[in-house]
Amino acid sequence: MPGSRLHVIIEQTVADGPCYILDIHIRGSDRSPILDVVLDSDTGPTADVLAAVSREIRFAVDIEISTPYTLNVSSPGADRPLVLPRQFRKHIGRTLRVSLGNEEDPQLEVGRLEAANEEGIELGGVGYVPYSSICSAKVNLPW
Repeated sequence: MPGSRLHVIIEQTVADGPCYILDIHIRGSDRSPILDVVLDSDTGPTADVLAAVSREIRFAVDIEISTPYTLNVSSPGADRPLVLPRQFRKHIGRTLRVSLGNEEDPQLEVGRLEAANEEGIELGGVGYVPYSSICSAKVNLPW
């Protein structure tokens, strides 16, 4: 089964639930694909929520494909970049490491995330930063 069809099945299954998709990666062979799905939620998905969504995805995929496959459903790790406005809003009050400019010569800024909307963020010590200026943003971990 082509990967694009699996993407659609997973997206439709997750669409109205408590989580949103950060990444779907399909690897392996067509005879035995491995589906890696990274989910997040506005409050952070619990293990129980991830297990429930995983069961829903497995049920939907089982209906569509008859070949054996592996399904890995997880939440983003602490070192995963923030990419969606709703992820930034979830981290208001935390310190971020933000690379600005272009990927070849980024300017690193560290500051407290003061606000986030659909167009950009307010970063303490830096000011307003539109998402289009952000190459990468991660929560600055204390260790």
